[in-house]
Amino acid sequence: MMARYFLSIFISLLPIHSFAQNTDFGGDWIGILRQNDGGLAEIYEFSITITQDKNGNLSGTSKIHVNDARDYGIMSLTGKANAKGVSIQEHAVLAQTIRTSFYWCIKNYTLKYDPTTESLSGSWSAGGGCPPGTIELVRPKKITSVNKKPKEKVKPKEEKPAITAEKVVSKEPEKPLYSCDRFAAKLFEHGRNQG
Repeated sequence: MMARYFLSIFISLLPIHSFAQNTDFGGDWIGILRQNDGGLAEIYEFSITITQDKNGNLSGTSKIHVNDARDYGIMSLTGKANAKGVSIQEHAVLAQTIRTSFYWCIKNYTLKYDPTTESLSGSWSAGGGCPPGTIELVRPKKITSVNKKPKEKVKPKEEKPAITAEKVVSKEPEKPLYSCDRFAAKLFEHGRNQG
């Protein structure tokens, strides 16, 4: 009787434990895609942007770009996440620029998740004569603050006004009427010194 009681508690906790293992793969992932001989290039810039629902279903887009050219492609995708990683299927090219004799491969890929490096890696394949290859992606770190040191309080300097002036009473015609620490001015009225 006691064994049944513990077994029922264990079974009731099992779904909670498996759900807790799942990682949220939603967001941006960036890296490279390698293609075996026969493709447009050997290495491409590659990224995916995905959303993940509570059941582990994925949707989003992938972007592939040839490093030294203006060639790029954006594909729609869906997939499934689990504790080990993701399985993704691309469906259609949404936008592209590519040389006339080439086309973008619509890929399927299974990527394993490494929690220590927060990376996804694995192989990809496609139909239509596309040579397969590998994918390596990392989740970019979000910068929350450039300077993590606490700001020091700075004592405000006692500042002098930018220009100070004082009236100078002078009987001598060549002395200025007003002077300040940056300049001196002579005031004349009708060609005569006002001193």
